[in-house]
Amino acid sequence: MTRTPKTDAFVAALRRRGVEVLTHDQWGSARRDLYVRRLTSHPHGLLPSRPVDTLWNHITVTEDDGPTSGEFKADCREVERIGYARFGSGVSYNVLVDRNAAKPRVAIGQFLEAKGTHTVNNKGVDGYSYNQNKVALALAFVGVVGDRLNAAAVEACVQVNAALIEVGAMTDHYDNVPHSLVAAKDCPTDELRDRLADIKRRALANVRRAAPAPDGPTEPSRPASLIWIGHVSLQFSDTHAQMRHDVKAIFGLGMDAFTFTEAHHSNPLGNLLREIGNSQGYTVHVDRTGTGVAVRNGYGKVTRRGFMSGIGGSRPGDKRVYGPRGVTWVRVKSNSGENIGIGAFHKITHGETAADGFRWRENLKLSRIVGRFAKNFGIGTNVVFVGGDGNESDRLADVFDGQPLTTCWDELGKWPDTGHGNIDVIASYDPDGRVKCRAATVLDDTECFLYTDHYVVRATYDIAEL
Repeated sequence: MTRTPKTDAFVAALRRRGVEVLTHDQWGSARRDLYVRRLTSHPHGLLPSRPVDTLWNHITVTEDDGPTSGEFKADCREVERIGYARFGSGVSYNVLVDRNAAKPRVAIGQFLEAKGTHTVNNKGVDGYSYNQNKVALALAFVGVVGDRLNAAAVEACVQVNAALIEVGAMTDHYDNVPHSLVAAKDCPTDELRDRLADIKRRALANVRRAAPAPDGPTEPSRPASLIWIGHVSLQFSDTHAQMRHDVKAIFGLGMDAFTFTEAHHSNPLGNLLREIGNSQGYTVHVDRTGTGVAVRNGYGKVTRRGFMSGIGGSRPGDKRVYGPRGVTWVRVKSNSGENIGIGAFHKITHGETAADGFRWRENLKLSRIVGRFAKNFGIGTNVVFVGGDGNESDRLADVFDGQPLTTCWDELGKWPDTGHGNIDVIASYDPDGRVKCRAATVLDDTECFLYTDHYVVRATYDIAEL
């Protein structure tokens, strides 16, 4: 079992909400082991068993190097250096907020389950114990006095508040307060201090929209729900250690569901996906042909699983050998009541045009099987998603060869590199008119390092009310 259940859930919740989250590894911490040791040497007084009721807001009083991800990572390392020199703890706060990124971006400092080091009640304010580090949490924006917060930074603060409540790390009747309340210093300055009440109001409204309906009479329609789904094309030829690293990293992203390829029965990936996935709270379905689907148990229950056969494999004498392929699928009953079909596919290489002959015709067959899966599972109010390696540019071609599915890239009108051009996709079924792609991105090796030669694709879909 993970030693940081609340932190892990918090990171996953933030990412589902569209916030870029940098973990210790991702922002380049020099004190990774220290944060882990503090879970035992300086445990939090309440978490993970009980939620806190106070969030302290700070300013780091360190220079903000700029708006890029790389500059924010350098800022985090500077905050860590100062925190270690002053308190021996590294970053003093639980969350660092980038004040001028183009989109909401934060970094993890102290784990929620460990005690911070920068909030004590020096003024003796009634209602707050002296050492707030043990019973509260802390957020800080990176900057110096006079720095401004842009809209993305304020939104990041809202989502941090909401995510802490959502995962049970903080109550919904909490105090969202400035450090200056208990310390004789202008922290976090009026730039954040004057916004705290509005940030709390927006966070609570955000949480309430996502909360389950109360007992008693309700409206006949359900509120919109959301799924955070990913795809990763793994690498069958990697070493066992490399495979284990990649599988752990993928499950560490905390997605609601993801599809994957190349976990053939002839390599260890299938067993690693089941072993690590089950330990991280996922139901994992892997077909011997190499494709599979994982679903987070906290998102919903897998009620059925199977495989729809598509193509039989390469012919004798084919220089490019490949095995049988089809659609590996699961049916999920989500906690919000949706019936969702999720399928994984993997088209063969060098089968993009009619000039490729037999391999092209095989890919056309596979596209038809993907379409049949979507049509079979997408009846009535059910919704369908598929993910896979199309082995052709989604920007230049229709990966599904006329079948009624739209990729996240086509829907959003952007086609980023997924490792070998824009060939890895997540898609929804066209007749599902209440499904809309809110966001999609590629996590390259600077954001989620993997040994496989593909990057992680991550998409967020809204499923509107019936």
